[in-house]
Amino acid sequence: MMTGRTERYAMALLSCLFTLIPVIAPMRGLIFSLVAPAPLVVLGAKHPWRYSLSVLGFEIAVLLFLQGPAVLFTVFYYALAPLVMAQAIRLRYTITRTITWSVVIPCGLNMLLLAGYSAVVQGSPLTLVERTVESLMQVAQEQMPLPESSPDGSDEADEDVAMTVKSMSQVILMILPAMMLMNFLFTNVVNYVLVRWYFGRGQPSFVIDPEDLGAWHLTDHMVWVFVTSGIMLMLPSALLNVVGWNVFILTLALYLLHGIAIAVFWLRRLPLPVSGRWLLVFIAFLFVGPLLLLTCIAAGLFDIWLDFRRQRQEPLVC
Repeated sequence: MMTGRTERYAMALLSCLFTLIPVIAPMRGLIFSLVAPAPLVVLGAKHPWRYSLSVLGFEIAVLLFLQGPAVLFTVFYYALAPLVMAQAIRLRYTITRTITWSVVIPCGLNMLLLAGYSAVVQGSPLTLVERTVESLMQVAQEQMPLPESSPDGSDEADEDVAMTVKSMSQVILMILPAMMLMNFLFTNVVNYVLVRWYFGRGQPSFVIDPEDLGAWHLTDHMVWVFVTSGIMLMLPSALLNVVGWNVFILTLALYLLHGIAIAVFWLRRLPLPVSGRWLLVFIAFLFVGPLLLLTCIAAGLFDIWLDFRRQRQEPLVC
């Protein structure tokens, strides 16, 4: 068991490593960037704020020095999310409230920062986002190996690629809000689960929320949000279609988490050791990964009627 001082040094070192390794090796270090907030959450939840703020300030300074102001928006979110999550854990918030606030507050402040930056450079936030998406697609186009073609058909091939890039940019821009929220949502969930696991290993364990992860569920009213998004997709309005797509994708992500909680509930009841359960999950994702994800989404959606865990104690919302 680590002492308080040793834990502070260990979490500070891990946080710096997880944050800076992706800068050195962007592709190989992607997994480290995913779990980078977890050490900061531990520092903020268990120790005085000066430790987590000092580590965070050092990391921001190094990132700005290495990559310049281009990383400001990403750094701003990933600096706020662990602090908000740590404060929610300090206040003994439930799982849902902790994840919700750790996504909503940083996202809202990040949007205000984007609006302020747009006012300074005299451009709309939508224009800035569109330029960013188009530049990323342009980089992907430059790195995409094109098939050899005859000189006569080279112009047509270039036009086809340009049209494909433009179409993909428009689609990405249309669902960008949902994709960003999904990214933040899954990142925060992964880090919250890691923090719970770490706190549970302590002696005595540091209980942050008595609710079992396998018993977590969405509110029944979420089904009406899902139905409304489907209706919006069928209406003859471009604006409502865009809103509908974003809400639809986001609700699917929430039902995926609901289905994963159901899977965790029943996985724990298998007569297997922990290593055997992890092996079973790995094999399932290796061979039927997409089908497994669809199954989890369906289980989360239909749990409102079928109650797969037999834990409903209130009447069905209808």
